[in-house]
Amino acid sequence: MEYRSHIFRERGILLRAVHGIVESLFRRYTENGMSEDLAYNNTVEPITRTISKIISTKGMEFEKAYSASYYSCMDILYACYEDIAARSDIRSVVLDGRNFYVCTLLAFPMGKIDQTLMWKVG
Repeated sequence: MEYRSHIFRERGILLRAVHGIVESLFRRYTENGMSEDLAYNNTVEPITRTISKIISTKGMEFEKAYSASYYSCMDILYACYEDIAARSDIRSVVLDGRNFYVCTLLAFPMGKIDQTLMWKVG
């Protein structure tokens, strides 16, 4: 049972939120002329360093903020938890990805995280 909670938390917070933030910042920086290495250093490192510091020094305050924001994300997080509990989370991601195809054209490109330029640079 503990693995469900662990995967759920990672998927709900770290994998989605932080990845979205750093990926969008990296793209913005490189599109505006910043070198890829500098863009990586200005996105990934400051965010992960800050999050680690906050959690390790103000864990309880972080937990209060996390709990307060949980309700607004309840529907999507509940769906994630149910997928994990049913051991169909990977299948769910694949099926959800199909929803992004419109008239055989990819409306919102979804690729592997490790294939994005930012992760290749890092």
